[in-house]
Amino acid sequence: MIPTHVALVTYGYEVDKSTLLRVAAALQMQLTRDFTPIWTIPAVVSPFHSLHDIPPGCLPLVIVEPGSLQASEHAFHQTVNDQPLGVVEGGDGWWLPASHELLEMVCDPYGKLTVLGDSIADRDPAPALESWADPTRQSQGQVAYLVEVADPCQAISYRINGFEVSDFVTPDYYSATESTGGRYSYTGKVTAPRQVLPRGYITWYTSAPGPAIWQAHCDANDNLTVGPMPGPASANSRHRVDYATEHVRGTASSDRAHASPGEPERRATESARRYGKQLEEDLKTLLKGYQSTTDLDKFLPVLHDIAHDDAKYAEYRKVPSRLIARLKADGVIMDDLVFVGGTFPEQATFQGAYETLKRRHDRQAAQSIPTEAAITAMQGTTIWAPPHHH
Repeated sequence: MIPTHVALVTYGYEVDKSTLLRVAAALQMQLTRDFTPIWTIPAVVSPFHSLHDIPPGCLPLVIVEPGSLQASEHAFHQTVNDQPLGVVEGGDGWWLPASHELLEMVCDPYGKLTVLGDSIADRDPAPALESWADPTRQSQGQVAYLVEVADPCQAISYRINGFEVSDFVTPDYYSATESTGGRYSYTGKVTAPRQVLPRGYITWYTSAPGPAIWQAHCDANDNLTVGPMPGPASANSRHRVDYATEHVRGTASSDRAHASPGEPERRATESARRYGKQLEEDLKTLLKGYQSTTDLDKFLPVLHDIAHDDAKYAEYRKVPSRLIARLKADGVIMDDLVFVGGTFPEQATFQGAYETLKRRHDRQAAQSIPTEAAITAMQGTTIWAPPHHH
């Protein structure tokens, strides 16, 4: 099997060469010794000096300046231009979230891999429901679990050459039943299929009536709570940036036969430079969404009206541009947005977003959030975008 190649690189954040090399070696050991024998997915991680050195075909795992992502989302992976991309905030211990994102990118680069299984929400005794979840909901039956191998045990780590790396679940984790001698995570801390450890979570898609994306969260005291996502599931928040990528395609093989001495090296360097330039543009666009913030004192009243005023919800559902006009008039967003398509979110989506953000606001955990997160909270299966992106 051809291995997946991952490029470990910094962007706007200084990491000394020795540390970068040693972290890359620890991550490679985790892949080769621990991950690949269990998941049978070979991968190679290589450190690079800059984005412009990365050859096309490598999956970038980028370490950015602390504070670049804001709020609680200090690391994520998604697709940009259908190109898998991992982003991790630098700072103390950045190698642990880097390990988390690396394993999930290698296992499921495009965030689309799912496994069928009985819904956690249907367990007996039933887990606690989030306050905005419908207590009269129907049984979900079989659902599609998103394969995010580090999420259920994200608070568990172990050391390789002095660096903390993330625990991860095994294929047996998604089994229908527990088996004698089954291994459900690398460290063995997960002891049963679809168990969620403290501070971990698992995401799934359901075809039952109501919100389509659900998550189960386990708090620090080992209390499990399930409920619909107030927007797209965080494990699958792959915010798309629509750029053309034709110019990074490889050189045709027919050209190589007539290449002069040194020409293949020159073309490889030029290809990497173009690829790196595109990655840099994508990163700038992506990080800009986190640097623009939305005041929750302005955003929460709008969400409250949509979530609890049936007439307002019906008005905005019928004419989405009126919601955008209000968001701009109230100073919630500054950029122009248009309704591109999809299905306007159910009212429960706005209720969930309101409850989640109000709880964070009341705990003084956040007085503002990235504008990107504000838009995502309203998104559901709707597509909102700046006018020039559609």
